[in-house]
Amino acid sequence: MKIEIIDVNYRPEVDVLTLGECGFEVGDVVEVSGHYVDGNLSIQAIRGTEFVSAGNEVSISDHEYKVIEE
Repeated sequence: MKIEIIDVNYRPEVDVLTLGECGFEVGDVVEVSGHYVDGNLSIQAIRGTEFVSAGNEVSISDHEYKVIEE
């Protein structure tokens, strides 16, 4: 499944990184690499930052993306 990032500023807890801090930008299109029991998805970072390296798995919540291809 391919998704488009629509929110990079959501921080559900104070010690959780935002998608922006993980190198994502609004409009990025990525392939989903996994699904969690709680409904979140797993994607791979496409850019390195001070917090993640490209290729690291990142969790994404349902309101941070829209599905563009099943």
